[in-house]
Amino acid sequence: MKRDYRLPFDEEILLFFNHLEWRPLELFWVALSSLWMAVFCLGVVACWLLWRCRAHAWRPLLALACALATTDFLGARLLKPWFGRMRPCFAMPDTVRQLVPIADSGAMPSLHAANAFAAAFAVLCFFPRTAPWGLLLASLIALSRLGVGVHWPSDMVAGAFFGAGMGMFWAWVLKGYWRNKRFTSKVA
Repeated sequence: MKRDYRLPFDEEILLFFNHLEWRPLELFWVALSSLWMAVFCLGVVACWLLWRCRAHAWRPLLALACALATTDFLGARLLKPWFGRMRPCFAMPDTVRQLVPIADSGAMPSLHAANAFAAAFAVLCFFPRTAPWGLLLASLIALSRLGVGVHWPSDMVAGAFFGAGMGMFWAWVLKGYWRNKRFTSKVA
């Protein structure tokens, strides 16, 4: 059973973004929240990594894939059931404008925010110069979930921190594995 609890300023911030009634912005929020946008962005990142790194692209690509898989799995199977938080569109159906269809799977954390920040941090740990673009896109994707009315701001922030942690963790694991493997082969 989902519980309706809100942190300070959750409702005010959500309603600010959700009630910006300008059709182009609403379409932008919906597009950023869509699956095809995620696939498109990941395809662009994968192509860029393959072009930039060629044979060495496997490490950042594997970090990206592991970060996304871990974030999505742990978020959906462990965190969302544990927090059991009701989405704002279900908690306040007469106030919040729901612009996209959504399952009642729980709100905390926002997996769109978590996955976006996991991808951004997995890549920026290998290529720090990509930080402005990756963090901007991840932030816009996270904000889109407020705009479409399916997450509280605290869901978005929790998802961003969770995803950033997973992205950094997997980049660290794969960078460390590569260095240790190379060092071990030189010593032997």
